[in-house]
Amino acid sequence: MRLLMTLPPFPIARLSEELSFIKFILPLEQDAAHLPRSLGAIDTICHLGCLAHEIVAVDDASSDGTAAEARRYAHFMPLWLIQHGRSMGRAIAFRTALEAACRDVSEDDLILPIDPLRSIDPQAALRAIAAAQAGCEAVLVPAPHAERSRNEEPELQDVTVYHAALVKQHLAGFLETPPSENAAAVGQLERYLMSAGVLFRRLPQPPLELRVGRSPAQTVRALLATAGRTH
Repeated sequence: MRLLMTLPPFPIARLSEELSFIKFILPLEQDAAHLPRSLGAIDTICHLGCLAHEIVAVDDASSDGTAAEARRYAHFMPLWLIQHGRSMGRAIAFRTALEAACRDVSEDDLILPIDPLRSIDPQAALRAIAAAQAGCEAVLVPAPHAERSRNEEPELQDVTVYHAALVKQHLAGFLETPPSENAAAVGQLERYLMSAGVLFRRLPQPPLELRVGRSPAQTVRALLATAGRTH
């Protein structure tokens, strides 16, 4: 069973000859309704890039069936679910997931946090992963800021990809800092690393080139070609 939601599945070449292992960090708090979108985006990214991956999800004692929904997806996705015994907030759930992911990780592995309250652009994620595979320790693709109506899709999140070695180096210091209640949970690591002097490779959001008459297979190839370019 596939969760591919953005584009249909077509046989494609892998994103890079070096098949990096990607760990997606997914902090959950009353996210039963948001989980299918987040997991569908992860599946799309990894299917298009032929990426080996694992999802480390932490449920913050949600009462809306989030954990049950995550366990349902774990039957056909590489999803590792951790549950808090009591609610401590999404920021703590993120830290729990990050710490768990770093316990069993190779220095060449990549880490990509996912914000369940927002959507992620697979094209931007593929470009960020390609830049990280090329050697960048931390890569940032800022989300475009556009006015959205209530009936439209959730706003896009910034895409950040980190080398696991970098995260492990700064993990103890990050965990010692108090979490902010006024900032998105997944963005707090980014701000901490920036304050620690880590240089991020910033990539612009590229326009999605979808031309009239282009076949779905051609569209996939165009996406992957764009993903491999950095600026």
